[in-house]
Amino acid sequence: SKHHWLQEGFATYYALLAEKEVYGEDYFYSKLYESAQQLKFASRTDTIPVLNAKASSLTFYQKGAWALFALQEAIGEKNFKNAVKKYLKKHSFKSVNTQDFFTEIKKVSSYDLENFSKVWLESSVFNTQEANSLLKKNKTTKVLLEVDRLRTSPLSEKNDFFAKLMQSDVYFTVKEAILNQIKKEKFEDKKELLLLALQTNNAQVRQAVASNLTKIPEDLRVSYESLL
Repeated sequence: SKHHWLQEGFATYYALLAEKEVYGEDYFYSKLYESAQQLKFASRTDTIPVLNAKASSLTFYQKGAWALFALQEAIGEKNFKNAVKKYLKKHSFKSVNTQDFFTEIKKVSSYDLENFSKVWLESSVFNTQEANSLLKKNKTTKVLLEVDRLRTSPLSEKNDFFAKLMQSDVYFTVKEAILNQIKKEKFEDKKELLLLALQTNNAQVRQAVASNLTKIPEDLRVSYESLL
């Protein structure tokens, strides 16, 4: 049904909250950034909103999760948890719809749920502006957004910034994003960044280097062999 997001959105978001407890906030926000990018590009052609029985899996799962994250940020974690507990207890082993969930939210907050529904559940457009605002609360995703903004800039203009990030202790997803962004650059132009990435002690970053080239240059052979 059109209320399917109550199942898959919650399943996706709460799995991410569980992973946050294990892997930390940088991981949590990086995953939100990743799904935001997917939703932003998908919304260009996907015109079916969350509250529609024909919505895509990406919409039901990831946009549903994003809607819950945005709602929690708006009303506060304590209010959100209290409302969810009451909602689950009241409707356990029963069918529910979106208004059943909203009824419990209204008991803990005066937040404008009508507008929330229009923005996050009834519109096929992904609210990039609000999403970015929420992502900027985390240092890692703030930097990821900075890297993304440089996507169309020549490598010569952003190389020093990227090199500095590669040598910093920034979370590995930032370094992966840099490597993905320079994938189509000529080897000689990106060689320095690839070498800096290989010098990190992070397995994910080093693996990202391995997938950056289709042919391994001779002067990187030893570095590539160290990945085996």
